[in-house]
Amino acid sequence: MKTDENYLKELSRALRRHAIPEAEIEQTIREVQETGNNTDRPLTEEFGSPQDYVKALYPETKPKQYYLFTLCGLILAAIGFILLTVYFRNLGTDGTAQSLWKFAALIAIPIGMAIDFTRYARA
Repeated sequence: MKTDENYLKELSRALRRHAIPEAEIEQTIREVQETGNNTDRPLTEEFGSPQDYVKALYPETKPKQYYLFTLCGLILAAIGFILLTVYFRNLGTDGTAQSLWKFAALIAIPIGMAIDFTRYARA
């Protein structure tokens, strides 16, 4: 069933967000698939939402919170850019954009953080 495939995908994501070892993830997915094959009910009715099922299986683990890290990095990058712009204007540098060009490599930091966040969102 398509809904069962989506459930298993979401369950896998939820388990990875809780930093469960890959072997345990595979074992849990196999057990849920076997149960799904032996019943006519959808997996959502059988186990509840994937997030609730993971909380029931591993109540002591907390999900990773990457979005806070990414948000802080993007805010700090914007503040840094503003501060550099003000600094070069106060120096009387006419071409602020030219002066900031040497700091262009710093743009890689928020870009990398955004990439990491998208990987987290897909995992």
